[in-house]
Amino acid sequence: MARLRLCSISSVLVAPCPSITVRPTRQMRSAAILLLLMMVCIGCESRRDRLHAIDFAHGVSQSDARIIGECYFAKHIPRGKLTGVQDGGAQWIIEGNIGGYFPKKMSFDVDKRSGKIASQVGPSYDNPLDMYP
Repeated sequence: MARLRLCSISSVLVAPCPSITVRPTRQMRSAAILLLLMMVCIGCESRRDRLHAIDFAHGVSQSDARIIGECYFAKHIPRGKLTGVQDGGAQWIIEGNIGGYFPKKMSFDVDKRSGKIASQVGPSYDNPLDMYP
């Protein structure tokens, strides 16, 4: 809440300026909330587009596995951070951290042929496209 003093030079000489309290209106709060929700939805839509752009017919590359990992973290582990993608033979190992001051290491697997996600920290998916239908 801010206080504004509105007065002209002539009123200063004659009388003290009245204080006016400015409060955010309901419309301003609603507009701010709407803008925030739109930004969140745009982020979800871009993740969905990147995920749906992967061609699973030819298998999953390391860059595809990174996209899958980023989408998984964004949807299911909001306080987590992807730290890397390692080759684990038949699957990609998505590594990351969970938490703030004392992060805990975690990982989950993405099958190289199908993209199937096997996770102990969140839901598993037979088809990664099911994350953002």
